[in-house]
Amino acid sequence: MSLMLVRFFNLITWKFRIVSMISFPEKFSSTFPWLICFTQKNEMDYSLIDNTEKKQYEFHIDSDLARIEYIKAQGKIFLTHTEVPVKFEGKGIGSALVRQVLDDIRQKGLTLVPLCPFVSAYINRHPEYNTLI
Repeated sequence: MSLMLVRFFNLITWKFRIVSMISFPEKFSSTFPWLICFTQKNEMDYSLIDNTEKKQYEFHIDSDLARIEYIKAQGKIFLTHTEVPVKFEGKGIGSALVRQVLDDIRQKGLTLVPLCPFVSAYINRHPEYNTLI
């Protein structure tokens, strides 16, 4: 009977650890780096918003905002600045934002002028977007 109780306790303890790891992956990422892959949102989880009033494209991530500022003039769009909240840096949010913005620009038939270094670097790594320039 005591062996069954110990096994039951171990099972409950492991379930708690797994739930904790999934709920708070940043606490366990150094021990289980693969965990971050399973807990991060996919870029499709973020919908692109063209906020024409503020002249920026946006991703709303929980209570935070990732954005690319722009200027539109004479059939051209100038992407001037990309900003991702510090806690989301290095997680692919900026790249996902740029990808969706470039796809939107292509769909609207605008000519791109990439003034932002992050956008320029992205286009250099993804030559399929060179036709926008």
